[in-house]
Amino acid sequence: MSQLASIGIDFGSQRSVIAAALKGGVKILDNEGSHRETQNVIGFTLEERFIGEQGALQQKSNFKNSVAFFNRFLGLHGEPSFRAEETKWLTVPTSINDSGKTLFEVNYLGQKTTFTPEQLTGSMLNKLKHVIVHNDINVQASNVCISVPAYYTESERKALIDACKIADIPLERLLNETTAIAINYGLFRKADLDAEKPRHVAFVDFGHSKFSAFVGSFYKEKAQVVAQVNERNLGARDIDWFLFEKFATQFEQQSGGLNVRKNLKGKLRLLESIEKARKILSANSEAPINVEYLVEDEDFNTLIKREDFEQMIQPVLNQIQQQLEFLFNQVQNLKLQLHSVEIVGGATRIPAVQRLIEKIFKIEQVSRTLNASESISRGCAMMAAMKSPNFKVTEYKIEDCNYYPIRVGWLYGQQLSQQDQSQGLVLFDQNNAIPSIKSFALLKTEPIEISLFYDPVPEGSQAILQQIRIPPQNPKHQEHSTKIKILLNQNGLLQLEEIVLQEEFMEEVKVPIEKPKPAEPPKQAEQPKPAGDAQQQQPQAAEPQQPAPDAIQQEQPKPEEPQFEIKQKKKTIQTQINCETTSLNSMSKKDIDHLFQQECEMQNQDKLVHETHFKKNQLEAYIYAWRENVNNKYAQHVKPDLKAQILKDLDVQYEWLYGDGQKTTKREYSDRYDKLVQLCGPIVTIAEEFRQVPETIQQALQYTSNYEAFVTSQEQQYAHITHEERQIVANEVNAFKLWCNQILDALSKADKTVRFTTSVQQIQTKFNEFKDKCQPIVLKPKPEPPQEDKKVEEPQPQQQPQQNEANNNNKMETE
Repeated sequence: MSQLASIGIDFGSQRSVIAAALKGGVKILDNEGSHRETQNVIGFTLEERFIGEQGALQQKSNFKNSVAFFNRFLGLHGEPSFRAEETKWLTVPTSINDSGKTLFEVNYLGQKTTFTPEQLTGSMLNKLKHVIVHNDINVQASNVCISVPAYYTESERKALIDACKIADIPLERLLNETTAIAINYGLFRKADLDAEKPRHVAFVDFGHSKFSAFVGSFYKEKAQVVAQVNERNLGARDIDWFLFEKFATQFEQQSGGLNVRKNLKGKLRLLESIEKARKILSANSEAPINVEYLVEDEDFNTLIKREDFEQMIQPVLNQIQQQLEFLFNQVQNLKLQLHSVEIVGGATRIPAVQRLIEKIFKIEQVSRTLNASESISRGCAMMAAMKSPNFKVTEYKIEDCNYYPIRVGWLYGQQLSQQDQSQGLVLFDQNNAIPSIKSFALLKTEPIEISLFYDPVPEGSQAILQQIRIPPQNPKHQEHSTKIKILLNQNGLLQLEEIVLQEEFMEEVKVPIEKPKPAEPPKQAEQPKPAGDAQQQQPQAAEPQQPAPDAIQQEQPKPEEPQFEIKQKKKTIQTQINCETTSLNSMSKKDIDHLFQQECEMQNQDKLVHETHFKKNQLEAYIYAWRENVNNKYAQHVKPDLKAQILKDLDVQYEWLYGDGQKTTKREYSDRYDKLVQLCGPIVTIAEEFRQVPETIQQALQYTSNYEAFVTSQEQQYAHITHEERQIVANEVNAFKLWCNQILDALSKADKTVRFTTSVQQIQTKFNEFKDKCQPIVLKPKPEPPQEDKKVEEPQPQQQPQQNEANNNNKMETE
């Protein structure tokens, strides 16, 4: 039975890591290749798709139809300056559609097809779903938290959410990578943290294609990100590209002008060797780079030393230094005392990067207490577990924050065509905590157009995030305002909370006049009365005298009529306003449903191809197996004419399989396989009967030895069984043994090419009948021994006094 879990996915540019929060803790899930990381590569062929590990294995041979780094184009519009930086890593052509989205062009099922980044991301997420199911986890009953870089804009976040809908992922929320790292650090160190004094820790995440660094403040029960820097295009692949340019020039000089830059397959192979060498240099002083037949049968062999490597990557180190210095200046401005500097990301293993971090933060050594590759996925899994009702997780509050400032602007009346940002204000500043609600009020009643926008605008993103059109209002009172509440939700997306028309007015109300209460006369102290008087008055106290009616009327004053005064009281009323909202950068439900249907069709096509290959392999294996079986394993059970027919049919199927049967339907393979099974299956049945009949008889005869021992047994537990009953068991044992020996004798003389007359089921039935006759005698219970009648003695009264005296003499003295 599938188990429930909270899933965390570190959805990186090059690879994905999946963590599952289970009852026993957090576990990193292995894919079908037993790897803890799954490559984000999708390959398309004439028949099917290869996604993940399979796509990465075929990328070099199928480079013209293999797409990587597709999630780097999520939510991007137009042609930003870094688009050329991204496309140089691709091996497929791209284009831009009318809406400004990037399209990847591949040859799929024999036709030229284009896919959007959302489609490819949805396909990759579907593959990750299969990895989760492969680990015996019910995906649909679980909740999923996916990491995103902190620099992701609203359009990129919405694009990833749309991709989750295409893949039918039960998304709980998006989580910034910085926040996921902070959760993984703080939640498992609660015992070492203080409830009032924060621990400030810096984190440096240098991954395959992006860089981020931030400072977190950690308390015993909460944590928050106080400063951060991010660079979209700074990662280990930039180091590989510098080495690629150097070695491509070196190869061109050695080979007499062969250009590996224009050879896509050679480019991928050289980049792969450079990546391996970079990882080797993290622990060794030198590393070889060997690529056979790089271009036109020309090999490339070289050796790189760590000193030369660090000199070649100096431009990348300068960019890292610039980012770290900017973060360090923020730390100094905030006057924070750093406890340690943690490193995350595979590229932080480079010694030159570690020395640079130690130099800028002025520390002796970086801290390596976090897993460089799995920290983000573990943090996402714990956040999902906190949100899930299926798990009880230690309370730990984490404050996520916004990276880009968001402003709001508005226009009135007939000037809706001109955006006047001078009237706007900063609604959500950088590092604003999320989720967060901000409100503002507008005083005019004219039609209002409100725009929420980035300022400054991130490159590759549209400025306008959301537009709200408020119709004209007709307030009933002079003092009024339109109040707008905007929510920046947990996913970092803007959401209109409410818009109300708030009116304030003064209303005359009657207020009762409070009169001062008259002062109460002081109570006189009661004088003590003589004892004699008290005794005389005591009987009168039991019968009080009723006062006269006239006295009661005189004691009660007449009630006065209440008096009121008129006062002005301020009142507020709120009226909900229905407005028109335009949320940009989101796909419509119709488009998402269409892409979801397309993904289902492609999955069915992949499934059909896999099942067809399975049937083909099954037919091929059956042909080879029976060519061997008819001459060895089942040779004595096959008649000569049947053997000749089987070999002939096997040869016919073999020739068809490697001829016209190379590419055919699943049904064709299945039908031909069934025909061979129909021909050869009876032989297997005959052989199994000749094997199982003697085994079954031997097992039954071994069991009869127990009954033979019972017949001659002198044990006390069988002493109550008579000689006649024992003789019945002995006769049944002899009869069953005789029948078994006759079967074995007939079996030895039988024709082994036809089915034996006695089946295994008949032997088992005969054995059960034998047991039914013998077992009741063996298990016959012993008769109960006769009960003796006890004599009742009559009491002797004359002896009672003596017995009582004896009992009294035996009593223990307690005083």
